[in-house]
Amino acid sequence: MQAVLSNEVDIFFSSYAAVQAHVAAKTIKVLGVTGTSRLKQLPQVPTVAEQGLRGFEAYSWIGVFGPANMAPVTVSRIHDALVESLHQPRVIDALAAQGFEIVGGSQPNSATWCATSTTSGRPWRARPTSSSSNGKTGRNVRPRVVVCPDLDAGADAWRRLGFTLTPRGYHTLGSQNHCIMLARDYVELLHVTAPNPSRQYYWDAQARGGGCAAMSCKSADAFATAARLREGGWHTSDPIEFSRPVVLDDGSEQAATFRVTALDDAPGARYFVCEHRTPELLWRPEWRRHANGAQGIASMFLVVAPALVDAAGRAYAELTGGEMTQLSDHICSLALDDATLVISTPQALAAATGTSHIRRDVPGYAAIRLRTDALAEARLLWRDAGIPAQDLGPHETLIPADAAGGVALLFAQQG
Repeated sequence: MQAVLSNEVDIFFSSYAAVQAHVAAKTIKVLGVTGTSRLKQLPQVPTVAEQGLRGFEAYSWIGVFGPANMAPVTVSRIHDALVESLHQPRVIDALAAQGFEIVGGSQPNSATWCATSTTSGRPWRARPTSSSSNGKTGRNVRPRVVVCPDLDAGADAWRRLGFTLTPRGYHTLGSQNHCIMLARDYVELLHVTAPNPSRQYYWDAQARGGGCAAMSCKSADAFATAARLREGGWHTSDPIEFSRPVVLDDGSEQAATFRVTALDDAPGARYFVCEHRTPELLWRPEWRRHANGAQGIASMFLVVAPALVDAAGRAYAELTGGEMTQLSDHICSLALDDATLVISTPQALAAATGTSHIRRDVPGYAAIRLRTDALAEARLLWRDAGIPAQDLGPHETLIPADAAGGVALLFAQQG
């Protein structure tokens, strides 16, 4: 501030609270607002984006942080008390007068905001990646994790949709799952039996009702990938190795083993890197045949806060090596091998998915589009099973989120 007042520098960025007195005294001139809308206190000052720098957004913000190992019950108690105080009229008036906008979001949403804010402030460049042994993340997207508060009910729902499920698996980490194996990727139905450090994120998602809670890319070396991500400024979990038994056709049992490292504060939802050490035990022909003709995942639709679309897209481009395309101010997409990650605001979700029947008002995965080679047969199957499927046209059908464990499914005829 002093440097501006003494004409040592021509321009600087500041919060409104820090310059309010000087604005009133007309000792400085406000050139623009860095947010997406004008300040109520300065309605005559246009945003930076309005002045020609389309897509420009920058915010100063204040958050409340605690130790990484703080008990969830303590986090919840402090969060509730803070939100209650922030909604008191005198607090709202006092902060608004200084140009502050009160958000008071949930802990997961705050973590997402923090991650994407710090990501958007870094110089960005697309990093070439591969699944080779150099430890870089591959663009080959593997599991989408659908958390099920009741795994039996979740498995029954997906079977009714015409999927073949693997037998129930029992992880050494204490979680249980069924998998829907596709040609190159899969969907995991996951249930956590008790909270523990490596499964706390899923335990919390389960307590909120479940749904699609994470996306992963494969890696040839999860430990090397974790080291590379940390060098790039990402905060990853310590890599862990775990397994689950798989019964083979001859009745023998072998352990399917995995190594993973995760980013719980990735934009919108958890992102993790998975090293499959025994893929031959899971990609078996009998588990890849589905009555609904599902062949693979074509797209995933991730909802983020309106201010974070561009930052989230750039973050995932850096994480995955995917090519980012800005489709509008509210939608971007990333090409990940033969799949696409689409990032949008809640308001733009209809435009992103092509239907107004998919809604999600909070950050997270709203829908998955699957390729099928037998849509006509699948429609008959869903009708006979009483599934409330909705045909969106001759080549696509929507399965509502309520019928698929909290995530909408779009089946598109391929070819």
